[in-house]
Amino acid sequence: MRELAGVSLQEVVVRLRAPDGDELARRERPVVFTHRGISGPGAMDLSEPVAREEAEATSNRRARRAHALVLDLVPALEREELRARCLEAAALPGAPLLAAWLAAELALARRLVEAALAQARVPAELRANVLARSARHALVEALKGLEVPVDGTLGLDHAEVTAGGLALPALDPRTLRVNGVPDLWVFGELIDVQGPIGGLNFQAAFATAELAARSVAR
Repeated sequence: MRELAGVSLQEVVVRLRAPDGDELARRERPVVFTHRGISGPGAMDLSEPVAREEAEATSNRRARRAHALVLDLVPALEREELRARCLEAAALPGAPLLAAWLAAELALARRLVEAALAQARVPAELRANVLARSARHALVEALKGLEVPVDGTLGLDHAEVTAGGLALPALDPRTLRVNGVPDLWVFGELIDVQGPIGGLNFQAAFATAELAARSVAR
C-alpha cells in the first residue's frame, strides 16, 4: 500500500472476496490507495464484512481471516483485447519497456502497472517483445483482477460509515418511538439502516431525526 499511496482509480470494478474464496459483493466506484490501506467509495461500500470478521475474531480470540479486494483495473477492456494489445506492443520498433508502454496505453499509473506485473511474476524491466505466452496470460489476469489482501479496518475512530443498530421492527415507523418503551425514540445511525457512500446515510439520519423530533413535539 505504501508503494501505491496517492494512486486513485475512477474507472474500476471492485469485488470483495471472502476468506473461503466466495465473491460477496461488487461495486463500480472509485478507490484510492493510501499509506494505511485502500479507501474511497468502492472500498468503503464493501467494508462491512471485513469489519464483522474483525470484530468476531477479536471476541473469539482467534486470528483474523483475510478478505481480498479484487480490482479490475481496465473494466472497459475484455481480456482478448488486452492480449491483442500486448501482441501489438511486441511488434513495435525499439522494443519498449512493457511497464512504461502499458501505463501509457491503458492510462494507468506506472506504479499500478508494476503492481500488476509483480502479481503476474513478470519483471518490471521486461521488454514488450520478450513476453512469453504464459506470462502474457498471467499479466492480463492481474490487470483484470489485481488482488489486495484486507485483514481489517482502521476502526471506529476513523470510520465514515456504520452498520448495525436497533432492528426496524422494534420501532413504530410513524414516530420512531421504541415499541413498549415509553418516551424513548431512536433515529440516525442507531437504527439498523445503511446505504452506499454518497450522502444516503446522511439523508437517512436527517430524515429520521426530523421524524422523531416531530413526534416528540406532539
